Amino acid sequence: MIPKHILSTSQFDLPFIAEFYKQYRNIKKQWTDPKKRASLRHVLDGEIVGSYFWQPSTRTHDSFSIAVQRLGASILEERGIQELDKNGRPTGRYRLVFSSESKKERFSDSVITWAMHKFAIVLRHHEEGFVSKAARILDAHNGSDTHVYNAGDGPGEHPTQALIDLVTLLDFLNVEPDPHCRVACDLSFQFAGDVRFGRTVHSLAPLLGTVFEKPCIHFAAPSDWQYPESRLSRLDELGVRYGFSNRPIESSILYVVRINADDYNDTSSSYPKEFV
Repeated sequence: MIPKHILSTSQFDLPFIAEFYKQYRNIKKQWTDPKKRASLRHVLDGEIVGSYFWQPSTRTHDSFSIAVQRLGASILEERGIQELDKNGRPTGRYRLVFSSESKKERFSDSVITWAMHKFAIVLRHHEEGFVSKAARILDAHNGSDTHVYNAGDGPGEHPTQALIDLVTLLDFLNVEPDPHCRVACDLSFQFAGDVRFGRTVHSLAPLLGTVFEKPCIHFAAPSDWQYPESRLSRLDELGVRYGFSNRPIESSILYVVRINADDYNDTSSSYPKEFV
């Protein structure tokens, strides 16, 4: 079943992943054939997608924008800036400069307005859970048909990036997921860097447990930046074998995460330079 909104990788079961990968391969093959490429430009013909990014973004913002236009839709965009405190220091909060948010408009009113006449809205926000809140608002508003896509919600999740990372990995391993059974796995996966705030890790780690049979995942980071304990129960449910260390170890697949603490004005400690 295809979810109406994409908010978290916890929404994706094995049949969905298998079908998603199949469609991804079909679209990729179609796009590389000049004679078939034109038909993709009519998939969202006449539709409008809204893109609202409070936090900075390069790859995710451009990826969504390019995908929308290649599928034939139009896109409306707003970008945010970081707020400063009275001393001119970054606060870790962002605001949309040209939105009525600057005039203290309620978020619920903004979301309902953004969704009008749009196929989907793509949101990146600095607060965890903010995108899910937008989805709940729309679902409660006269059964809105507009889709909500999470392009990163603070230190929460980044499910669309995780899907891209997953298909990249499956291509590399030359593995096609089966909708009925997980892939046997003798590989070790490692996430190194800021896995505390790294939302891509929070999305991809459980996704590996969905696709692979009891994968071994290692989190390498200084203690202040380790994988959140609150997220381990999801890995336990999926049968993931995991471990921790304060430095990288040998592994089959290494996924390196940049330091994100500054994005959330975290000053609990400084990131060890020797780890970087």
